[in-house]
Amino acid sequence: MGYRVILIIALLLMPCAAWGDTHAAASAAYDDVNTAIGLSETGDTVTVPAGDAEWTAANKVTADKAITLKGAGIGSTNITLSGAGALTVTAGASVTGFTFLLPDTYGQYASFSGAGFRFTGNLWTASGEQHKGQLYVNQVYGLIDNNTFEKGASTNEMIFVRGPQDSWTTDDSIGTANNVFIENNTFSGSGYPSFNSNARVVFRYNTITGNIKVDAHGKCTNSPNRGVRHYEIYNNLWTYVTQNQRMMEIRGGTGRIFNNQADVEQYLLLRDYASIYTIDLCFGYKSTDYPPDGACGCPSLVPLDDMIGVGKDPKSRGSEPLYLWNNTNFTLNLNANAPNEGCRTYCNETYGDAVDFVMSDIIVENTDYFNSETKPEAMSGYTPYQCPHPSTGLSGTCSPSIAGRAGYNLSSGVTGIGSGGTASMGAGGTLTLTSP
Repeated sequence: MGYRVILIIALLLMPCAAWGDTHAAASAAYDDVNTAIGLSETGDTVTVPAGDAEWTAANKVTADKAITLKGAGIGSTNITLSGAGALTVTAGASVTGFTFLLPDTYGQYASFSGAGFRFTGNLWTASGEQHKGQLYVNQVYGLIDNNTFEKGASTNEMIFVRGPQDSWTTDDSIGTANNVFIENNTFSGSGYPSFNSNARVVFRYNTITGNIKVDAHGKCTNSPNRGVRHYEIYNNLWTYVTQNQRMMEIRGGTGRIFNNQADVEQYLLLRDYASIYTIDLCFGYKSTDYPPDGACGCPSLVPLDDMIGVGKDPKSRGSEPLYLWNNTNFTLNLNANAPNEGCRTYCNETYGDAVDFVMSDIIVENTDYFNSETKPEAMSGYTPYQCPHPSTGLSGTCSPSIAGRAGYNLSSGVTGIGSGGTASMGAGGTLTLTSP
C-alpha cells in the first residue's frame, strides 16, 4: 500500500511538461511567435494572443516541431500572409484559432511539409475583395478540418495538394489513413481545392456555398508532370442558386465519388487528354507534352499516362477504375470540348484512328469508370476511413445519408434516415426508424 501512495504522489508532483507545456508568445508578431516556438518541445502548445500582424517570406513563422500553434480565435488573432511560405509547417504541428488574410496575388502563402499536420478552426479569407492564396500541402499526409475558406478568385486553388513522389509506383491507399483529409469545412465565394501531382486525397462532409469545384488534375497540367493518384469524394453538399455549375472536374487518376448532393442540378466533368482546351495541355505539340510522340493522346496510345482508370506504373487499362454512385442532382459530362482538329488528323495519319474520334473513344464507360445509382457490387469490400478523423478527438459518427457538415460528428445514437424515411414511437417507448 505504501508503494502505491508514493507512486501516486510522485505522479502528481511530476512537472507539467509531461502533459505538454504552454508557451505564450508576447504578441502575434513573427519574431515573438518564433521565440515561443523555439522554447517549445514536441507536444507543447504555443499560444498567440489577440492582435494583428503580418508574416512574410522574409519574416515567416516556422513550426518545426509537433506542437499546437494556437491563436486567440477567428477575428481575434488576425494574420496577414504576404509571401511564399509566410507560414511554414515542417513537422506534424496543429494550427488553430486564426484568421489568415491573403492578398490578391497568387502564392503558396502557407506551406505544410510535415507528416501528420493539422489545420483546424481557422478562417482563410481575403485582405481585400478576393484572394489568390494557396494552402500548400507538399508530399505529406495530414488533416484540414473545420475551417472556413472564402473570398477566393475564380481561378484560385485555395488548397493545393501534391503527393509523395513514389505515389504512382506504389499501391493505392484508398480507405486508409495515408491520405490528405479535407473534411467538415465550409467553402464560399469562388475558387477550388486542387489535387495535383501524385496526390492522394479524401474530400468529405464539406459544405460548398459558392462557385467552387473540386479539381483533380491529369498528367499535363502539373509540375512535375504526373496526375493525381486517387481521391475519395463523398457526402459533400453544394448549395447553388443557379443550375449547370461544374461541381467536379476529374482529369486523371482513380477513386470513389459517392453520396454527394446538390440543391439544384449541376454536373460533374470527366476529362483527360481529349482537347487542346487551355487546361488540357496534353494536346499541345511540344516535346514535353505527351510521350512518346510529343503530340496527341490518340485512342491508339491508350492507356495514356495517369488517365482516368489506370493504376500504378506500368500502366494497364482499367486496372483501377473510377467508381461513381448515388450522387444526387449530378449530371455526368464526359467532356465539354471536342478533340482538336489537328489532333484528329495527326491520330488518323499516324495510327489510323478514326478522324472523328471523340472523348468516349479514349475514356470508356464500364472499363475506365463505372457510374451507378447504388453502390456497385465491385465496391462491396470498400469501407471509408474512420470519420470523424481520429486526430480530431471527436467521438461522434458520420452519417452515410446526410451530405455536408450536417452529417458530420453526429451524437451517438442519432441516425440519419434520409428522404422518405419514417420514425414512429411504439408502445413502451420503442422508437422505430425506417430508411427509404
